Amino acid sequence: MSSSLDPVQTIVDILEGAAAEDWANAGGEPDYIERYEETDFSSKKARDMRDAIYVQRPGSDDYQKLGAGYNTLVEEPMVRAEVWTPEGSDPCLEYAHDVREIIRGYTVDLEDQTQWTDIAPVGEEDLRGSARARGVDHSVMAIQIDLTGAR
Repeated sequence: MSSSLDPVQTIVDILEGAAAEDWANAGGEPDYIERYEETDFSSKKARDMRDAIYVQRPGSDDYQKLGAGYNTLVEEPMVRAEVWTPEGSDPCLEYAHDVREIIRGYTVDLEDQTQWTDIAPVGEEDLRGSARARGVDHSVMAIQIDLTGAR
């Protein structure tokens, strides 16, 4: 549940509020779930043996679509949840799967659990191959999440 209109905070709240059994594929909750900007890059790198999920809203990833009646534009924020695990560890894929499944539970929010009418995972990016180029010893998967219909 989340009462936030901030899309990043909404996703952080949902993931932090997930039950322990929702993280079954990964074998347990991650050590950290936080906004990407809360921790600097050096600190993220220093968390070598820790599993983390960092949530951010890349500014260029928002898009607009026509609203009802085709005369208004509706802002649709996109959020990115990055799963960081120690390099070469299988939990990276498992955490990404768990994040998608947790978020899918909010695809049509008819119970007013959030301030959004629809929250859905819409894409995934496997960044594990670029870890060396980024200078980190982590496996990284990114899940793109769309939020629509702020109440």
